[in-house]
Amino acid sequence: MSEKEHKHTDGILVNRLNFKVNEVEFNKRYTILHAEYSTYEVRKKAVRLLSKFPTVKAIRYEYGGTSFYILLEGNSEKEAIIKTLNTIVLDEPVKEEKYGQVAPDMIFELLLIGLSHNASDIEDDGENLTYSNLDGGVYTFEPEDVKEDRIVTFNIKARRAKDCVDIFGETQMQFPAQTFASVSKMNEKEEDRKYLIELPRFQMVNNMYMKLSNGDEFGSVSREYVKHGYRGMKKASMEFLALSGVHDFDKSKMGRTRLTLRKMRREYADIGLEVEFVRTDLFDGNKYNKKNSGFEKLLKKLWEGKTIHIIDKVKSPATVSIVRGITLDMKKEFDVDIVPSEEVVKDDYNIVVVHKNTRDPDHLTYDDAMVQHISQKNFAPIYHRKDEKKLKELFDKIESEKISNQRKSSLVAILSDLIIKDDVIHIRQTFFDWYKERILDKDPVNSLDRRWRFYDRVRIENTDPEHRMDAKYSDKMGCLELDTDGSMTYRLIEETEVKDDFQLQLIWNQFNKDQSNIKGVMSDGDNTYAFLSTDVRMIPEIDMIRQKLRGNEKGHANDESVSLTGDIRTRSSYELYLKACTDVRYAYVKSDCYYFVGVRGDNIDTVLHWSAGLLRIKRLEGRDKVPEVVFDMMLAPFVRLNRFTIIPYPFKYLREFEKTYGLENFVPEDPSEEETGKDRENQWTLDMFGI
Repeated sequence: MSEKEHKHTDGILVNRLNFKVNEVEFNKRYTILHAEYSTYEVRKKAVRLLSKFPTVKAIRYEYGGTSFYILLEGNSEKEAIIKTLNTIVLDEPVKEEKYGQVAPDMIFELLLIGLSHNASDIEDDGENLTYSNLDGGVYTFEPEDVKEDRIVTFNIKARRAKDCVDIFGETQMQFPAQTFASVSKMNEKEEDRKYLIELPRFQMVNNMYMKLSNGDEFGSVSREYVKHGYRGMKKASMEFLALSGVHDFDKSKMGRTRLTLRKMRREYADIGLEVEFVRTDLFDGNKYNKKNSGFEKLLKKLWEGKTIHIIDKVKSPATVSIVRGITLDMKKEFDVDIVPSEEVVKDDYNIVVVHKNTRDPDHLTYDDAMVQHISQKNFAPIYHRKDEKKLKELFDKIESEKISNQRKSSLVAILSDLIIKDDVIHIRQTFFDWYKERILDKDPVNSLDRRWRFYDRVRIENTDPEHRMDAKYSDKMGCLELDTDGSMTYRLIEETEVKDDFQLQLIWNQFNKDQSNIKGVMSDGDNTYAFLSTDVRMIPEIDMIRQKLRGNEKGHANDESVSLTGDIRTRSSYELYLKACTDVRYAYVKSDCYYFVGVRGDNIDTVLHWSAGLLRIKRLEGRDKVPEVVFDMMLAPFVRLNRFTIIPYPFKYLREFEKTYGLENFVPEDPSEEETGKDRENQWTLDMFGI
């Protein structure tokens, strides 16, 4: 069937791996050694000793782990290596393990790390990536990723899957971005300098790859780096998928992932390596997407002629620019007057400008004021330039040209959130009539046919230093009741109220340390459902996309008027390339429902910053499958402009209600993240409300 006739792909790729090798050939070519080391310093010493053996192809170890795996070419140095390592073993002696004795994810990880063994590999149809084996993982970067004070790398990992193993398989691929900060930059501030004491250091070699530092062996100390994201540095980020052209595609996460798999197939062809992402047809045919045309028009009507007070808590050159820019844009785009103020104005709308990661200390004293916080960190790139000339040029554009999509999205988010905060305080739902007319009153759902209750217990800080990463939840549970006419009521449920109510006790107990991936619980009284995130990520058709981009570039090399991405992103074609990134798609499996939330199919940009993560709706009680009105509630544009929410929109109202009582969700920092700048999972998934 030709491409013109076939406008959709069968199935969707997920970040699970189907891979196999010829076990006999693997055991002929490679030797695997395994040891357990108690301390990181011992493991680091072992790496230095192993650097002298040319047959060592890959070393797999972690900053916070104990396992230590080595992949050798052949076995000519096996005995010498075992003898050397046993001189420093603290727990168990080094032992050899055959292919069948090692977990599949570890086998794949060793082969993945093994790419760093050959730094001269050149890809003939894509950017040349070099692979560095740093601290038990593979990190790739291109010359433009090397900044003055940092290197932004792409970290590729194979890990044992935790969720949906029986559906999609047990080996998953992860692909976070990771910052390596220069030691010289870290030394500038005392708060950053303290992290340098124990961190492993790495050095750049010929501007091509990095390796564990060994004094001045590879160059000057100024070229040393540590795996760390410090406060003065912009967080590592990398586009998930870039569609504007082959070059941009190859630099994005999916482009680099595709290239890595190609390299692996070529590197390990002699042992019969076959590897591809798992393809599932589970979601074929079950798609949700309704137009939300008219929301911006509604928002303009609601805000026309109103006033918002803005309070600058930072008073830096950047925040002065932010205030000025928002003032101009709000007036020009929505006819809203922004008025500077020193204090929050009660019973009115307020924007408070705060610094990065700094919470407003007066937040809990605002009572009935509608307060939206914005940070210097997020808005300075939009409204500020350090260079005076560039700053003037920016504001000349703001005053004279049409507003950019980025600035408009930011304004819409602020205005929508302020209305929701006002709604929570005054117990109403301003957007409900519009939502009912434009979304709810359309097939396949035509009404809100029952009363729903939404439950949430916010995560709080675990002060036990031995269990600080264990999830701990508030002793109060928020509840929002949504009636069929859109009216809402709120309450906080104390633990004492739960003991004699089986259903409340069931819901209360869903928020526990072993289920920290819970997003909330929804019930109609007879049927109760828990919303849970998973470690499954959806993968677009990366081979087809690159082939199409390359063909477009060759066919229109000298015609800049022709869009290279139009026939990938159009309504008639995106089902062929971007099913994994678009719309709300779902499937029922036994008593549960699995779904993922992408971007709107009628609003696909040339850059997708996030992957779509799979969520599970677990039926806790009742006999009914998850009703489709649940998916209707994810189409509301007043939580995310032109994007869907990953859980029904009333949870947004419930969490705003909880904040009015000081119940704000605590997001813990993993020790390894504080010490190494390791990416958080939610950096590349739609796990949070807002932009």
